[in-house]
This record gives sequence, structure tokens and C-alpha cells, in this order.
Amino acid sequence: VFLCAAVPTGLILLMWYEPLQKFMQLKHIALILPESLPIFELLVKETEELPQVCVGVRSRPREKDNTGQIHFDIIHLDDTPQ
Repeated sequence: VFLCAAVPTGLILLMWYEPLQKFMQLKHIALILPESLPIFELLVKETEELPQVCVGVRSRPREKDNTGQIHFDIIHLDDTPQ
């Protein structure tokens, strides 16, 4: 179980540690976030060790080859550059 918090210095990722029955800080990701985050959702994929954070969604302009697709602004919390 993960918990993520947006703080002035970036993101703090916590993970539930069963033996102590509490969340433990797993990592701090230093980055600048907008002052207002209308969307802040953790996305957990079974194939990845750490979750991702969705901080925005916007529609793409309609073109002849797509049907109004949407774009997700995702922050990857693992160490792999995306």
C-alpha cells in the first residue's frame, strides 16, 4: 500500500510497513509542482515496483487519425527515466 504527498519541495512517497503498523517514507522526489493540483492520483501497475502519479488530464485536439483522445500528465516515481 502506497501513500503519496505533494509538499513544497516535491513529492514524498510512503509505503505501509506491516511489522510497525505504519507508513514509512520510501523516497522524496525533488521537483517543482504547480500551486494547484486539480488531479493527484496514484496509479499502480502490477508490472512496476513503484506507482506513478497522475497530476493532469487534457484532451488532444481532434484530428482525422484520432477520435478526441486524452493525454495524462504522469510523474514516474521509479528511478527509470521516461
